Amino acid sequence: MLPARRISRVATLFVLLIVAGFAQTDDPAEVKLPNGKSWPNAIAKADHEKNLKDASDLVLLATEIQTEIEKSDNFVLPLKTIKKIETMEKLSKTLRVRMQRN
Repeated sequence: MLPARRISRVATLFVLLIVAGFAQTDDPAEVKLPNGKSWPNAIAKADHEKNLKDASDLVLLATEIQTEIEKSDNFVLPLKTIKKIETMEKLSKTLRVRMQRN
């Protein structure tokens, strides 16, 4: 009785997988959001807006770092400037990865 039950479960699972495979669409561009917009276009638009914000943040950080380096009397940078440089590195890496994805 146990092997018959197992065979029945495997057959049911197989049928469900086949039905699920036919129900899925192959083209992700056809996927629509509830508001009717295309899902990939919505993601691309959101990524573009994030890219613009990150790029402007990078410019702002770069100018702040430049002024702090110019103000520095000795050849040692303050810890605050080092932290800004690290933030700038993380931000640029995030921006690069997001842009490569598109």
